[in-house]
Amino acid sequence: LLAAGGHALSVDPKQRIFVAASAETQNGSPYPGKNSRGERGFFRDEAGNSIYFKDFQNKSNFTAQMSVDTDHGKHSLLTNIFRNSLSYLGAKPLVSQGLGNPYQVSGKLLQYNFQYPLEHSAFKFSSLYDANSREFSRKEDNRVKGRIQGLRLLNRAQWNGDLNNYFDAELGLDIEDRSSQRFELFDPLDQKIFQDNEMSGRVNRERSLFAQLGFHGDKLPSEIPLSALLGIRQTKNDAYDQNTSLRSTLVYRLHPETSIKAVYGQAFRAPSLFELYYQDSAATNEIYGNPDLKPETSDSFELAFLSAPSQNLFYQLTYFQDRYKNKIVRTARNPESATDTSLIFANSASFQARGTELEVHWQDPQGLDVITTLSHSTGDSGDKINDRWNFKYIPAWNGHLALAKKIASWSYTASAHYRGKTEGPKAPIAATGRADLSASYQRDSSQHSILIKNLSNTEQKVPEYIRGELNSLSTGEAREVMYEYTTRF
Repeated sequence: LLAAGGHALSVDPKQRIFVAASAETQNGSPYPGKNSRGERGFFRDEAGNSIYFKDFQNKSNFTAQMSVDTDHGKHSLLTNIFRNSLSYLGAKPLVSQGLGNPYQVSGKLLQYNFQYPLEHSAFKFSSLYDANSREFSRKEDNRVKGRIQGLRLLNRAQWNGDLNNYFDAELGLDIEDRSSQRFELFDPLDQKIFQDNEMSGRVNRERSLFAQLGFHGDKLPSEIPLSALLGIRQTKNDAYDQNTSLRSTLVYRLHPETSIKAVYGQAFRAPSLFELYYQDSAATNEIYGNPDLKPETSDSFELAFLSAPSQNLFYQLTYFQDRYKNKIVRTARNPESATDTSLIFANSASFQARGTELEVHWQDPQGLDVITTLSHSTGDSGDKINDRWNFKYIPAWNGHLALAKKIASWSYTASAHYRGKTEGPKAPIAATGRADLSASYQRDSSQHSILIKNLSNTEQKVPEYIRGELNSLSTGEAREVMYEYTTRF
């Protein structure tokens, strides 16, 4: 791993300018699998072919931000440009379809923000331009590549302010346009376009009105230990009927250091252009869009107990329950066929999930800082299609533990991550764990750091639930030892 970066900052009472740039080359590590001869570093694809595969990436990033205070409000402008070339497991995990060939992704973002203060309130406006491009191999000889170019435009107008000492409000409007500018297969040598997969030039617009009312009981003349937030969002997508979603939060303070929080929310997501329209008439065993898809919706409820019994200790116990309807999933297009492995997007039936999470923080400036979380979640198989359902591939147990200690100019951290066992498309996947260590030394304006990721070099496997031809994939998180030097000048 070789990386370099830097930033410059200029600040005066009316103006702030920030510029940062970075570049990184990571040769990476071989895939943890083996070929038929027992040699390490090989990925075995769905057809049984093995290829030496190395997880690498080369990336660069540039960010600039400027903000100016004027008599007519505060203006800010943010721009970001990035480019990345990295290893690629293919549109499908098949050597014949480009597995192992490099994958390129790039993007440009420009965002303007304006804020004008009013008496006890403020008006805000923002405009976002977000363009991205991807190129990836579709054939082993790299003579057919996919090229995707998309654009997202988002404009928001918003007012928020105090209605009185204990009520505040927010009103706003979002207008979002998403467009698929190019979605084509082409020859990288002569740039000949084979097809556009019925995606080029597709546009979708979504408009949302939202409002929110907040109540703060601790600001009443006769204080009460209750705060509340009520919100509503009305969304109109070009392709679907109007949707109204609600949300609310109640926080009741039992004691100065102990509270109970209840949260209810609804969510709405319209299908993406890819999920609706993608077609590849020149290929077999592909994924197909479905113009008959319905939007996803969900209802969620959360109840939390929060307590900070001392300056050092904080803990939170949370219970949640969610219900999902029309979840968009991939399923077999012709399940009765033994040779047709093509998939199609479809809406599942409704299903529910529930779980608990315990989070504990211990902070001691003279001793050890500890953060730990433990969560348990389950879900039913109401969304089952053929032999697949969402929670079949989600582990019931997850855990995290982080320790930090500072001694003079030295800082040490250790963390452990646990992912419980789960089902795979073909067989169960065992529980996995990972430990990371770091040490850093700070002197004046310079810092030296050493980081060891995945100390035991344990292979991290996750279910390959999209196609299901393979039981699992490795996340590629092999042991890494990194040194980093930073300085200020």
